[in-house]
Amino acid sequence: MTLTIDLTPSEGARLDAAARQEGVGAAALAKKLVTEHLPPAPPATEEDPTLALFAEWDREDEQMTPEELAAAQKDFAEFKHNINAERVRAGARVIYP
Repeated sequence: MTLTIDLTPSEGARLDAAARQEGVGAAALAKKLVTEHLPPAPPATEEDPTLALFAEWDREDEQMTPEELAAAQKDFAEFKHNINAERVRAGARVIYP
C-alpha cells in the first residue's frame, strides 16, 4: 500500500531530524512509527463460524451423561418420525429412511 501523508513544514523537519538520528530515511522511520502503533494482526487462520459452532456442540456432547445421550437420541428419533409422517401426509418423499 502506498500512502501519502501531508505534514506541515515543522512536522516534516521533526521527521527528518528523527530519521537522521535513527540513521534511516524519513519514509522508513514513518513506516516504523506507523507499524509499531497498529493493533495486533488477527490470527492467521480465522475459524469458520459454522465449524466453530459444530466444535462447540461436540464439546458439549462429550459432557453428556449416558441418560442425557439416550434422551437426546430418543428426541431425534421422534423428530425424524414426525418429519417423515408429515412429508408422507403431504405426498412428499421421506427424508429420513
